[in-house]
Amino acid sequence: MFIRSIQATLIVGLTCAGLLASTPSFSCTTASCETAPQINPDFAFEQNSANLQHVIATRELAKANHKHLLVVLGATWCKDSQALATQLSEPSLYAAVKQRYEVAIVNTGYFAAGFDVANQFGLPIYFGTPTVLIIEPNSGDIVNRIDFHDWMNAKSKSSEAYWSYFIDQEFSQDDDFSAPVLQQISAYEAKQATRLREAYAVAGSLLQAYVESGQQPSERFIEVWFELADYRNKVAQAVSEARKNNTAENLPSFPHSFVWELEE
Repeated sequence: MFIRSIQATLIVGLTCAGLLASTPSFSCTTASCETAPQINPDFAFEQNSANLQHVIATRELAKANHKHLLVVLGATWCKDSQALATQLSEPSLYAAVKQRYEVAIVNTGYFAAGFDVANQFGLPIYFGTPTVLIIEPNSGDIVNRIDFHDWMNAKSKSSEAYWSYFIDQEFSQDDDFSAPVLQQISAYEAKQATRLREAYAVAGSLLQAYVESGQQPSERFIEVWFELADYRNKVAQAVSEARKNNTAENLPSFPHSFVWELEE
């Protein structure tokens, strides 16, 4: 009964309660979706592949135009990515965003691409979709480093929250971090990234099979998906808190084997 309930939840694309990671949902292909909000091509993931050279060129454009660089890593199957793209395509917000940022959209596919883009800006991995990076183009520093993971829950954000974050908020580089603490946090992220890449390889394949089948998800997919969502959510939040508090003392460890690390 529990598995069937979870299957139904996944099929209709409901949000996983308490998790930042998005659940998959199918794209609109029927007449009932004809009135869905339009997404501007600048924010359409299906029209923007994971192209590192394009991101680098956009960074140079941001330098020349004295703007921030906005990089969004997301996917067509991810309803939070689609919600973000839809909100940023609203004409008045779109105009304001384009005035403040040069934008690079990166389609991560089924956790299969975009890792080089994350690496370009000092991230060993992205923790989920959408990942929203606001970057000072001259230094390459991510200036929203302590809270960018919040946008993995983009569907729950109000229109006012979008305006407040992307337009009204001032972003600045923080030089007050302790170098030893940053080294510890970076080492921790790199260690978790290795496990996450292995998890993404398994989950991505299962996710693609589920989305393309149009059928109920397999029990294997459900097990992997929810355990992975919980894991990456905990890591993202822990790293954020560590950076906010300038301490690496409370970073969680995961000594056990995850379900995707066990033989079937």
